[in-house]
Amino acid sequence: MTEPRQVGATARRAAAGLEGVEVRIVADTLAETDPRCVERILTNLVTNALRHGAPSVTVDVDEDYEGAIVGGRDHGPGFPPDLLSVLTASGPQRFRTGCGSAGTGLGLTIASGQARLLGARLTFRNNPDGGAEATLRLTGAGARRQPGEAYFSMPRFNSPSSRASSATSRRSQWASWLT
Repeated sequence: MTEPRQVGATARRAAAGLEGVEVRIVADTLAETDPRCVERILTNLVTNALRHGAPSVTVDVDEDYEGAIVGGRDHGPGFPPDLLSVLTASGPQRFRTGCGSAGTGLGLTIASGQARLLGARLTFRNNPDGGAEATLRLTGAGARRQPGEAYFSMPRFNSPSSRASSATSRRSQWASWLT
């Protein structure tokens, strides 16, 4: 059952009560989706990061021209190369993604299956600075901006002041296009 939900609130619920997890809202968006599926995906990814990675685990909620993006990252050694090749080639499969670890790959398999049911994309990679990353993209009908809001494509910045200054310049640019 789909319903409109704030993606940031869903991410916070998925990480609630889990120590060592930080949820950061860069840009929140309203998604017409099954919130239980999204929460299950995020809970499985965060639990997997805590179990097999290393703290800290961050969950970033953002948006781009396609819709909502929820990215999770741990600071462990990343996915083992053999696991990463399975994840990127055919997707997680129970018992095939354990790759010698204590897990059976069931959490990633469930997360991937739920993402497919939603029409979302779930991708995996190793961060160049270390750690494993998973990115959930709720696209098309699965994500939309607040009614009446314009979309401003904002690159990610390190400081709030540079983000605010860029937002002001983009809004000015947008306003000039409208006149």
